[in-house]
Amino acid sequence: MASWIDQMFSAQQAHAGGVVRRSIHDINKYASLEEVLERVDDEGWHVVQIGDQIIVLCNTGDIRILR
Repeated sequence: MASWIDQMFSAQQAHAGGVVRRSIHDINKYASLEEVLERVDDEGWHVVQIGDQIIVLCNTGDIRILR
């Protein structure tokens, strides 16, 4: 059986270079933030935290924050 993190990143959005969003509560319940960050680093993606949400940008392109 695939791990929770594998399932999280098997979403169509991740494969299409999109965005995957999860609450910190769920991440800590089923895995750990450190594991998610390790996977993001391995993939060369980007991650931001907004409130209690972790937003993973499943794309290796440069980030430009407009506002």
